[in-house]
Amino acid sequence: MDAKNAVETHMRAAERVTMNALAPINEMMAQSRSLFEKSLIAMREETLELLNRLHERNGAILSEVKGGNIAQWTSAHEKWISEFSREMFNASVRFHETARHLMADSIEGVSHSLRNGKIAQAAEDTAAHTAEIAEHNAAAVREAAHFNYHDAPSPTHPEHNA
Repeated sequence: MDAKNAVETHMRAAERVTMNALAPINEMMAQSRSLFEKSLIAMREETLELLNRLHERNGAILSEVKGGNIAQWTSAHEKWISEFSREMFNASVRFHETARHLMADSIEGVSHSLRNGKIAQAAEDTAAHTAEIAEHNAAAVREAAHFNYHDAPSPTHPEHNA
């Protein structure tokens, strides 16, 4: 094997090992990005729905008290506060449920990746590469075991001639 091919082979092996080492990080970043995007979309939709409901309620309450006395205003204010509190509580419960479902899907995605995705593929590729190197080294050891040491040239270094 010439030097150029040996260097190229080692560079390709180093590239494969590096890509396999980074595959779990890349997969984790992709899944985190996906979860973040889904969370933002869910939060945006819930916020828009909440604002629309509050806007409708505000309009309804204002139309009820138009030209009313102070007792009607006080009653409307109390109604507005109680409905606002209820609406905020319900919105937080819905968002919590959405976040719980997103996290469950994310965990399922991670476990799927560990079994079948890029992480599993990287582990298999690394195992195959390690087996290939081990086989190559075993072949070198077998070859060395069959080497006839009597045919070896005598050492030329003075320390070995003692």
